[in-house]
Order: sequence, then structure tokens, then C-alpha cells
Amino acid sequence: MSEPIVFQRKLMKQLVDWKNGKGKKNAVLLEGARRVGKSTLAVEFAKQYYSDYVLIDFTYQSDYVLSLFNSLYPLDRFFSLLFLALGRNAPKPGSLIIFDEIQFCPKARQAIKALVADGRYDYIETGSLISIRENVKDILIPSEESRLEMHPMDFEEFLWAIGKKDLADLLQQFLKDNDEVSLQRIHPIAEESLRLYFALGGMPSVISEYLVNNGVFVAAEKEKRNILSLYSENLGKIDKKYNTGCSSVYRYLPEIVHQESFRVPLSRIGLKRQTKRLVNTLEKLEQSKMVNVVYDTKTIDLSLAAGESHSHFKIYPSDIGLAQSLCYHPSDDEIYAHYQKLIQGELRSNFGYLFESLCEQMLVASSFEPFYTTFTKKAADGKEKRYEIDFLFSRYGKVQPLECKAWAIGKTPSLSAFETKYAAVSRPGIVVTNKPYQKNNGRIYIPFYLLFCFFQKRQ
Repeated sequence: MSEPIVFQRKLMKQLVDWKNGKGKKNAVLLEGARRVGKSTLAVEFAKQYYSDYVLIDFTYQSDYVLSLFNSLYPLDRFFSLLFLALGRNAPKPGSLIIFDEIQFCPKARQAIKALVADGRYDYIETGSLISIRENVKDILIPSEESRLEMHPMDFEEFLWAIGKKDLADLLQQFLKDNDEVSLQRIHPIAEESLRLYFALGGMPSVISEYLVNNGVFVAAEKEKRNILSLYSENLGKIDKKYNTGCSSVYRYLPEIVHQESFRVPLSRIGLKRQTKRLVNTLEKLEQSKMVNVVYDTKTIDLSLAAGESHSHFKIYPSDIGLAQSLCYHPSDDEIYAHYQKLIQGELRSNFGYLFESLCEQMLVASSFEPFYTTFTKKAADGKEKRYEIDFLFSRYGKVQPLECKAWAIGKTPSLSAFETKYAAVSRPGIVVTNKPYQKNNGRIYIPFYLLFCFFQKRQ
């Protein structure tokens, strides 16, 4: 694997805000799926904003180092022994200490309370959520933590990574100015970049491999396979420990997805609805952050979670690039041709599911918690007709319905029926599409690449 590139990430600003505000009152816990860039961000932040820092990766520490956290007091002695064991001098007061992979040393996490109160250093912890939660049985979880969740790179971060910050800025400005003409003119360029994001996804190491190898898709695909193998191994361990079906859900997700509704037929993977094993499987999958689970809701108001049904759900891989490789898994000699067809829009199988996955990923990256819903409404002939809204989330004090259209815009009967039935609590429906930005008969049609600026990330 080539030397990875360090990319600009939006969470850097939040870390800077933390340093300037709560740095002496709280530690930061950076959590997220494996390989999304947590450790890289923490180290880059340390390099840019501190005169000195200490990185303690608990994956590789000796039993002796781990044992030091069993007894902190007196703190002067603890620090002396710790830095001696690490083979370095004590950093100056005000430096940053990074507890990397904190889940491998629960006592270090418990120590955060005393270490923050001591005040001589700032602290960042990193780890995967599921592992962090597993290792809290015998410790007191510190309240002195500010949690930040890290996701794969969103489309704007991807544009920064491939040297197209100007395009990201123009999209922001044109949308802010409601300049439909300019947005339509820039559409082919933006759509081309979106296709590349659709193919590669937002895992930093995948994008890095693509760039350092001069745009060779083979290198990117091989790195995605490495990540998928790592995920499969981790989920297999979870299944063994908790008797869940996580690895089966993840591995066969593209094959068992029903092409109309994108729901998982549970019987195909040995799971049944309304069982403890299913609940545990969904819980562990969500904690792993390898997938995003979207639940059906029947409460159409600002408390969408109140009507959440754990018996009806849709599952999406948390990264569109990994989702694409899960769906197609091209052989080594097919990789180049496959990616070329993908970018040119010549592969249409599973595209509805993949673009819905892309939309869901973008919503999650913008700090929204989407749901979906199904409902019935009497048609003109008096018969009950069933409708489904792809995504629902709270926005500006009302419920925002959203529908995905991977290809032709077509009609939007589900949105129209929803707007009529829930007019008092819902905003006008939005259609996300691969077509240019436009407004037509009161309906807004947004291309996928505009989601990052239409639904601004809430800091």
C-alpha cells in the first residue's frame, strides 16, 4: 500500500472549537467505523494546533503500560512512569495526548475524569463505537467527554480531496443565489465528479490509493476489498460473541435486497421479525457504523422516533464506494472496464438501491436521522392505494419528505399523497435525482451532488 494522503476533514473545525473552548473541561471522544480516518485526523490536529503531542496507540502497548492506568495517584508519579515506559520526555503543559483505540484500555477511558481535572494536558480518545461499548463493564464511564462521530468523507470533502474545491464553492454559491441557469450549466461537470464519488466512495485510504496511483481504479478496488475483509472479520467476531447475524446481513445485503422496496427478506439469512436475535443484530450493526439502518415510522410529526418500528427497516452500507463493490465485486481482469462503465452510467442493475444508499449516506453525514414510511390513501376510484416515502427527517420545525429517482424524474404520486395527508406537519416534498436542479409545479428537484449544500451540516 502506498503512503496515504492526509485529507482535509470538516471535523477539524469542531476540534479547533473544542480546543478553544472545552479543551480544559472535557476530552474529545472521536468515534466511528474502522478506517474512516479517526486516528489520522487526531494526529493531524495535534500537528497543526499543538507544539507537542503524545500518541498512545493501545493496540500495541505492553501489559505494563496498560497496568499504569489501574492506579493514577499520585499523578506526578503516574506521568513519570508513563512517559518513561513510552521512551520519551514529558511534554510541556498544554500539550495534547491521544488515546488511540481506547477500547483496548478501558481503564484509560475511566481515567479521563481525573486526567481532565488535573488540567495539565488536553486529551482525545479514538475508537470504534461497538468496541468502546463492549468494554465498559467494570469501569465508570466519564462524563467529561465531548463525543464527535466521524463518517466517511462526504461529497464536499471528496471534491476537496481531488482538487475541486472551486467546484464545491460554486455549487454552494449558485444554490445560495438561487441561480438555476448557472446550476444547469455546471451540471455536467458536477455530475462527472459525482460519478467518481459514486465509484470510489468516501473511505480516505481508498481515495488515497486512487490518487497516489494516478487514477488507477485497480488500486482503489483492492483497498476496498481490504476494508470489506476487515469488516467481515469484525462482524464475524461479533456474531460469535453475541449470536447475531451481522456478517450475513452485511455480506449478502445486495443479493437479498428486494428491488422494489430495498428491504431485507430476513428469512433468507436465518432471522425472524420481532425476535431478540434480530434486535441484537440491528443494534450491533448500528454500533459498528458499517451500515446505516433506516426504520419505518408511523408517527408523522417531529417525534419521528416515537413511531419507529424495529420490525420494518432498510439497511444501507455506510459508504457508497463499499456498497458499490459489495454489489458488483468485479474480478481482477474486469476492474478497469467495470469502473469505466460505472462512471459512464452504463451499469444500471442495482442503481436504484445504490443511489438511495448514496442519498442516505449524505443525509447522515449532514447530521440528519432519516426514517421512511408507508401509508395508504383512497384513490379516485375509492380503492386504498399504498404509498412509500423513501426518507423522512425533521427540518425547520416540520417533517421533510424526500424521494430518490436514479434516472427519469417521472411522476411523484407518493410525495403528493403525503403532502395532502400530512399538510399540517410536513414541508413540500423534494425529489433527489441525477437531472439538473429545477423547480417544476411547486416541486424541487435536486441533483445528488447538491445535497451536501442544500442540507447544510449542522455544527
